[in-house]
Amino acid sequence: MSEPPKPLSVKVVLMIDSHTLRFDKQVTKNTKIGDILAQIKGGLTNEQKKYEFSCFNDGIRLVENNVIDFYGIDDGDEIEIKALNKPMAMARLSRVAPHEKDYHQIYLNSEKVGFLLKKKVSKVSGWKRRWVVLCRGFLFYYNNPKDEIPIGKMQIKDTYIQFLGSDGEKQFVFQYENKPDCYHFSCESEEEYISWRKVLIEHQTCLISTVAMKMIQESTDFSIVTINKTKKAWLMMNSGTIFCFDSPAESESLFEFYIHESKVLTVAAEKEFTFVHLNNRKSIRFNTSSEYEKWKSMLTDTVKMMGRDIYVDSFITDEYKDKKNIVKEGFLFKEKLKKMQTKKKRWCILTKNKLFYFNCKPENDKNIPFGCFDLLLARVQLTHTNKGENILEIKTSEGEYQFTSNDSKELSIWADLIQRECTGAPTNVQHLQHVTFDLEWDTSGSDPNEIFCLKEVLGTGSFGTVYHAVHRQSNFEMAIKILTVTKQQTDALKSEIDILKKCRSPNVVSYYGTIKIDENTLWILMDMCGVGSVKDLMKKTMENLNEQQLRYVLNETLKGLVYLHSIKIIHHDIKAGNILLTNEGKVKLADFGVSQQYKENENKKAEDFIGSPLFMSPEVIKKSFYNNKTDIWSLGITVIEMAEGNPPNRHVTSFDQLLSVIENKPPSFKNPKLWTTQLVDFVAQCLVIDYNQRPDAVTLLWHPFIVAQSPPPAQPLLNLIKQVAN
Repeated sequence: MSEPPKPLSVKVVLMIDSHTLRFDKQVTKNTKIGDILAQIKGGLTNEQKKYEFSCFNDGIRLVENNVIDFYGIDDGDEIEIKALNKPMAMARLSRVAPHEKDYHQIYLNSEKVGFLLKKKVSKVSGWKRRWVVLCRGFLFYYNNPKDEIPIGKMQIKDTYIQFLGSDGEKQFVFQYENKPDCYHFSCESEEEYISWRKVLIEHQTCLISTVAMKMIQESTDFSIVTINKTKKAWLMMNSGTIFCFDSPAESESLFEFYIHESKVLTVAAEKEFTFVHLNNRKSIRFNTSSEYEKWKSMLTDTVKMMGRDIYVDSFITDEYKDKKNIVKEGFLFKEKLKKMQTKKKRWCILTKNKLFYFNCKPENDKNIPFGCFDLLLARVQLTHTNKGENILEIKTSEGEYQFTSNDSKELSIWADLIQRECTGAPTNVQHLQHVTFDLEWDTSGSDPNEIFCLKEVLGTGSFGTVYHAVHRQSNFEMAIKILTVTKQQTDALKSEIDILKKCRSPNVVSYYGTIKIDENTLWILMDMCGVGSVKDLMKKTMENLNEQQLRYVLNETLKGLVYLHSIKIIHHDIKAGNILLTNEGKVKLADFGVSQQYKENENKKAEDFIGSPLFMSPEVIKKSFYNNKTDIWSLGITVIEMAEGNPPNRHVTSFDQLLSVIENKPPSFKNPKLWTTQLVDFVAQCLVIDYNQRPDAVTLLWHPFIVAQSPPPAQPLLNLIKQVAN
């Protein structure tokens, strides 16, 4: 007869409902969590008894019915037990791995992804770079992140994992129990090795569901919400995508939104988000303010990282509570155009650059605005109908709105006051001129020099001159490009302006409008980027960028590219000369003279050379098919230019020669040993010859070089900018 398991004396650390309890406990090799919790003075509440509890120590496995297998625990060890704060029935997902062809489910439930070097010991071939996805106890590996079918997979529970982190090897080895096969995986950095080691150990020691793991580690991924004000559902966010399920046990989502392709709005008063993509619109309401605030924070960080605008109630500051900040308040009738809605009476409060509106007149500080317009991001004008009615029109990125009043004089006062606050698109409130919704300025015979003060010259080019300018009435600073153009050049400029009108991102230069002086002279009003381009900064300081400065500039540039590609625009001329800098260190993409609009999943065919020759991708030089990843190639060349002062292959004299050189050996640094392996790899990934194998801008935002500092600090670049200012 076998001897009963010997009891162990352990120190228990219990984490439940924001409390941490510590006590000693006698356990055996197989002990129920309930037996441990029974020692708590006063016991658990009825609600707490529904919680699922888990352990995460090395040498502990969680088995069925909340039984813990303490197979690797010794006397005196400390064990951690954490309450998931969710009923067990809701926290479970099937432990069966998704089918290897079910690409969506693999990525939906992935716990870690990344590039690893892999080799099979029984084969003579060396290391091969693979995209590896960890999902529900399985490792799936692919040639690249865009492949939908993995090359292979392995189940962690069937293998013994040996970690070789000493002596700088950064490897882990998978050895099957009953097979001679042995697989080595090598990480490209110490940080990646530590991260993979941690998650693999957790998988070996505690094989619980993916969702339960997420709840324990982050506790914010799943929330119970109301969809479109009627349907209860479960919500989670994974890798920049919002998924909604009937329950966590479902394998197929009700719907999903890719955040980089969607507009995100929030309404604080209703604890509600709205996701808008094309004609698809979903409102998501949270049960508590804390859940709403938690998700708002996550969404804001994600959307900003992707270079898009999030229309959150961060605009709704407390400034309306201070009477000193209020310019005017009162009732107006509000209506959104192109929607079958009746006019709604709203109490409006105008402060500096913001217009708040409420369902009713706020009686105290607890009344929260129903919404808010940031007038820096809006276009405003007062129009007159044939019936003699005055209508105040406000155009934002979310649509066009009309405000009316029973008193036409009162509405005129509102219009004048709002236009004075609208410094983002300065307008002469005496109506000597106005800006239409197409951003065409009508000076009505006035001399533009009376409206704008042209200061120093910022730069000159083949088309004209760029001035630092100030709108005299509002003191709003901007850049004005004065061009002398032919009819043919005007048509080309119209294409560039059409693209600029569509762009609304902090990482793309803002376009404020156009003034046509005569048939051949055009003024273009744009963002003021006082430093000039990165190329200008390098020339003025006679310094190239170091890795910290490169990391910041690349992070911001990638956010700009993510935005452009999300609205289906290819820049076509990424280079240091077209990456502009403000005095505050903001980075903005400029010069859309050769940019193009494309359709979803469209591969365009180059009919001519597009862009600057040394920065052109191989597919454009060959006049072959291409997509938005041609910008990624140009970005890789730009990294070398910013790091070394000039782009590679300056000695070539023809496109044929350039194509031959880069296809024979993709460009790289002159001396790669001067740079970290992460930066060298970043450039190598950008400069992959086959554009189908090239990563997109979103993927590169998660490259180890970029995320080594998250977010990359602006200060190293600001230090260089200060040299120019001094």
